[in-house]
Amino acid sequence: PCEPRGSVPVPEAVPEVAWRLGVDLHPLDVTDPDTGRWLTALVWAGEVEREDRLRAAINVASNDPPSVVSGDLLTETTRLAASAPPEATLVVFHSAVMPYLSPEDRTRFIEIVSGLSATWISFEGLRVLPGICARLGVSERDDRAFVLTRDGQPMALASPHGRWMRWL
Repeated sequence: PCEPRGSVPVPEAVPEVAWRLGVDLHPLDVTDPDTGRWLTALVWAGEVEREDRLRAAINVASNDPPSVVSGDLLTETTRLAASAPPEATLVVFHSAVMPYLSPEDRTRFIEIVSGLSATWISFEGLRVLPGICARLGVSERDDRAFVLTRDGQPMALASPHGRWMRWL
């Protein structure tokens, strides 16, 4: 469940996903029962609802495994984006990935994704992406929140695990 704070615009329909492809340095095989047990073990103690959602997601992903390429997002993003169907709207999405990159590599990633003909959606910690925090008003800064951005523009603040969202 997600508690909307203020007026959160909700689309009338879920967009159709025509194609998807992920990139990860070390992709996990969700069809492997050991991987499922490992992921479940990472859920914080007492978070029964999150564990239940994770088990359900693992079940869905096991029946229809996602396509994930092993590689570095800095070297693979442009190539993978070029493999998207030309008639589809390309959306590059990431969540809680940027802290694993150096500040210089974060800037490099922004340059890469900004050079694509794509909509860029990020969901990262408040101070993780260069320039995002500066685009927020002082009253909008919440060090515990993640910032949902579209093409580098802050759109909403939310809890890292989606418990609440406040549209900006």
